Parts: sequence; structure tokens; C-alpha cells
Amino acid sequence: MWEIFLSSTSADLAPYRAAVHQAISELEGFHCVWMEGFGARDDWALDLCRQKVRDCDLFIAILGLYHGSSPAGSQRSYTELEYEAAVEYRRSRLVFMTPDDFPLKGNLREPDEKWQRQQDFRRNVSLDRVRATFSSPTTLAREVVVAIYNWERRRATQSSAQLRAEALPAPMAEAAPDLGPLIPKMCDRTLQEDQFRSDFASALRERPGFPQIYVLCGEERECPESFVERLTKTHLQRQAARIGGDAGGQVLTRRVSWPEEGEVAERFQRLIANLFEPFDPTYEITHEELTPAAFAGLEPMSVNPVVTLDHELRPASGNEPSRELLERYLRFWDEVATHRPSALIVSFIWVLYPPVESGLLSPWRRRRRCAAFQATLAEIRQARERQPKLCPYSPLKELGCIKKEHVLEWFSRHHRIYDTKTRLEKCEKLFGSEACRPMAEIESALGRIQEGFFQRRAL
Repeated sequence: MWEIFLSSTSADLAPYRAAVHQAISELEGFHCVWMEGFGARDDWALDLCRQKVRDCDLFIAILGLYHGSSPAGSQRSYTELEYEAAVEYRRSRLVFMTPDDFPLKGNLREPDEKWQRQQDFRRNVSLDRVRATFSSPTTLAREVVVAIYNWERRRATQSSAQLRAEALPAPMAEAAPDLGPLIPKMCDRTLQEDQFRSDFASALRERPGFPQIYVLCGEERECPESFVERLTKTHLQRQAARIGGDAGGQVLTRRVSWPEEGEVAERFQRLIANLFEPFDPTYEITHEELTPAAFAGLEPMSVNPVVTLDHELRPASGNEPSRELLERYLRFWDEVATHRPSALIVSFIWVLYPPVESGLLSPWRRRRRCAAFQATLAEIRQARERQPKLCPYSPLKELGCIKKEHVLEWFSRHHRIYDTKTRLEKCEKLFGSEACRPMAEIESALGRIQEGFFQRRAL
């Protein structure tokens, strides 16, 4: 009996879900798993959905324009989280998507933020899988049956080795994902990660081969470096594997200092020299010019599919980039793009503000400086978006503190061995009466929990 998990929102697609469920139920040898059949359970809804996805053979997603509900503390919808679980557990996936002009009832109109999130989700899924569209419940049901038939036929023609590989058990619910030391750093940052994922995918699709530049602001105790490490070891590493294969597809990361003092022209010259130094310490001595063409031709650009550059800036020490310096830096990458570097180059600029408690910046001055800088970043992006020959550039949303519901979601995703009571007790101990905590404190606490988890597994 093949188990098929049916994933979609129901408020907007109820008749479509019902038609597909009925069609699958009439197929011999198939069983349709959907939320309507779960019944009353003493389980977290997200945990139960992930378990059902893990236990299925085929995952079918019907995606409309409606975002729908989300678990507490998460910006992602249940449908999006179910799809992520299907990817994580390597389940076969069939995707059916409403057209962009699909009618949506007025009472289902959501805030612009949710609308955009759903658009981003649809776009990301379209990059992951070939998807079909439909016009009526009957048409959809017919297309689903044909797709299931084709999926079953492909499995019948696979080699025994392939079947054995697919028959390997999925990760147990209590097992931590294979992210090692990165797991304690995987708490929240949903807004920033989703924005990066969407902008990164758009840049690959619309401006392939162009360097990409991202700016990230926040207090140092919110750990921007850890967030960039997360992006590098997940999204960018997957892209490197797509380009160079699992064996040769690695990300090369280099830290590049951002000059702090001097006139803009002088700082820019030092900044460009700093770009070359991590790849060839003797380049400035043995070569006359530090040009975009020379950078694109550096040897590491030809042997690494993805290269990342990390810059750290501290406004309190006078190290905030002027608009002129930042625009010169972006124009350098525009020139690099014209020389078609072999590697995908991704530059991260971290702008680190000191915490209010440090006394280096008053709360009023910090808010004013941060708002002014964010406005500058937004203006630069708007000006560049109108020029398709320029490199993609994206200022990400400012990093904030971590709330209790974010940690509860982390437990749900990475340590489902703990029951609900234990999770709540650990969160209560971590937060006390505080509404949120800096990421640095959260990472330290989750690191200890992670270490204890592995120690228990080793016994």
C-alpha cells in the first residue's frame, strides 16, 4: 500500500482537496493521508505533520495564493513546513499550482506580508520541481491520477540498487539533522533567511553569474556571523554541490577587512587591495593593477564553484560605510561581472551596532543612526533594481532578539525527543521573566542542550 501525503491550505482549496482525496482513495493500492483524517491527537500539529510526511511514499502539494496559518513563533505556513519536511526526508514530490489569476474570496485576503511570503514560497517551489497548473477540481484530480501513475511506472523501471537506496529508513523523529555544530545556531531568523532565499533564487534566475552582495545589520550579540555561517553551510553549499557535484562542490569563504579611517578614495583603494590579499598574499607586490578583470581571473575563482567574502563593520568605531564608499564597492562588482568569473561570488557586509547597555550609543542615537543607514541601503537598492546589468544587492532585515516561541520551534525541528512539558520547562528556565534573549545567550544554551543530546545518544 502506497502512502500519499496531501498538502495544501483548505480555506481556499477545499473542493480541490476533496476531489484529489476522492481520486486517490479510488486507486487500488494507494492511501491518501491528509489533515482531515488525523482526528484528535495530543501532539503538536507540526510534529504530527512531519511524522506523517516522513512515513509517506509520495508527497503531493497543491499550492494556491493563500498563505494560511502558521505554528506559534514561525513565519512559515504549515504547507511550507510540510514541503520542507518532504525535502528533508527525501520524499518524491508532485506539485500542482493555481494560476496567478486564481480567484480568491474577499474574506481570505491576507496582509501584504503574508501575500508576499506565499508568492516567494510558490517561486521557490517552482525552482525545485516542475509543477502543473489546473483550472477545476475535476481537472486537478485527473492530472493527479496521471502523475501518480507515471510516478509508479518510473519506480517499476528503477534498478534494484535504486530501490534499495529508496527503501533505506528515513531519519528517526528524535534524530538531529546532519548539521553538527550548526544546529544551536539554527534558531529563528526566519524573516532574514526567507528574504535571502528569495533574493538569492531571483538573482540566480534573472542575473546568472553575477556577484551578489548582501548587507546585514544588528547588534553583535545577535550573532550575524552565525547567521551568515548558516546561509553558507545550507543554501550556498547546496548551490555549490549543484555546480560542482557532492565531491567538488565546496564553498570557499574568506574574511576581508573593511578600512576604518581615511578619505573615501583612500579607503576604497585599501578595500580593493584587501579583496585580493586572502586569495594571493603576494598579488599586490607582483602585479601593477588591482582591477575587476584581475580579480575575476584569480585562480580560486576557477576551482571553487562558490566563493563568499565576509566584511565586518562597526559604526561605533567610525567604521560605518559612507554611501559613496558602498556605491564604489558595488560598482567594482558590476565590473567584475562583465568579465564573467567562473565562481559564484557572494559578499556579506555585517554592520554591527553595540548594545544600548554598552553606553557607546544612546537608545535615541542608535535608533536614528540605524534608521538613517537602513534608508540609505533601501535607496541604493531601488536605484540598482532599475538597471538589470548591475549586480544583485540586498539589504536584509535587521537581526533582533530571540523569543520563547522561537526556541520551542527549534525544539520541534531538531529535538523532538523531548515531550511538550520538557520543552516548556527548558524554555522557562532559559527566559525566566524576559520576553526575549540575545542570540548569543540562546546559542550558548542550545549548544549545551545539543551536547547533552549527543552524549545521551552515545550511551
